[in-house]
Amino acid sequence: MVRGKFIVFEGVDHSGKTSQLDRAEAYLKEKAIPMIRLREPGGTTVGERIREILLDKKLTISPRAELMLFFASRFQLLEDVITPALNDGMVVLLDRYYYSTAAYQGPFIHGAEWVLNMAEEWLRLPEPDLVLYLDGRPEALASRTQGPGDRIEAKGLDYQRQVREAYQVMAAHRASIFRTINAEYAMDQVETVIRTFLDDILRAR
Repeated sequence: MVRGKFIVFEGVDHSGKTSQLDRAEAYLKEKAIPMIRLREPGGTTVGERIREILLDKKLTISPRAELMLFFASRFQLLEDVITPALNDGMVVLLDRYYYSTAAYQGPFIHGAEWVLNMAEEWLRLPEPDLVLYLDGRPEALASRTQGPGDRIEAKGLDYQRQVREAYQVMAAHRASIFRTINAEYAMDQVETVIRTFLDDILRAR
């Protein structure tokens, strides 16, 4: 059995990531490619419970506790779902991975690089085959906001700029797997670019 492909979607807030995941999922299904779509935090019973806690605006969670909650959900998902699916030859589409933790929680602990070292060197989490990163200026993407947003989205534009900067550094240092896509473009344009990257990685299956 040929191992499947592990594809991660990352993006700053309001980058259209979820909508592009919807389109990518539909595209793979049209091509009859065995696949599974998952999200972080979540994807398992334990992970979904953790997700409710992390996104609850009524809660005040310390940065280190928040970090550990994300990794707890992540390990459960890897062990229960992602690794078995890859071993069965499926394509895994994952909505966020430890890169999000580095970008969003890193500034409040020891920096994004410290979180990345934790994930890659200490915990030895598997590296994706492809990371599709949707990038854009927070002030430009903020106009897409509908509703009050969750606890993380409510932290403001300065925080979102920090998040974007962390992502850009990660993308530059991991150029072999990261593909940066301008999320300020129209959705159809973004989808076209994503399909090109998906076709490239799928040809290697």
